[in-house]
Amino acid sequence: MTPATRRSATASIAACAAVLACACVLGCASWAPLAAATGASGETQTYEPESMQAYESQLAAGEIEAVRFNPKLRSVRVTLEDGKRVLVHYQPHQEHKLAKALRAKKIEPLTIHGKRVGENAHPPGHKLRYIVGGAIVVVLILVIAGLVFVLRRRRALSDF
Repeated sequence: MTPATRRSATASIAACAAVLACACVLGCASWAPLAAATGASGETQTYEPESMQAYESQLAAGEIEAVRFNPKLRSVRVTLEDGKRVLVHYQPHQEHKLAKALRAKKIEPLTIHGKRVGENAHPPGHKLRYIVGGAIVVVLILVIAGLVFVLRRRRALSDF
């Protein structure tokens, strides 16, 4: 038999460093167009605070171009047709009422994460938990069945 040949530690480290350098270069190059497309160029968007009455008058006049809801802060980021950005805070449990008024004006309200505002905006919960729980139960059953099989076989062999 021939003994197994081993690479030197220096060669292994050099190969790993070369692979990591290539991954970093490719990773940075592929993220740059994505950052530019999403507007992550360093400039921040500022929103001027506004009252609910002013928001409603702008909605009635048809001056609103786009709307983004932030349900945690109960605020609405409004982009007007003239390019001005305003921030409106609403009372608790008013999100659906505001979204309904926007849809009546043919404006699709979205959350800050890009999801639709509405009754079915939240995904059904616990589905993944049930899948993982079922997988754990199946694995436990297989382990127990294997142990029972091995122990019975050992017991049968030791009887002779």
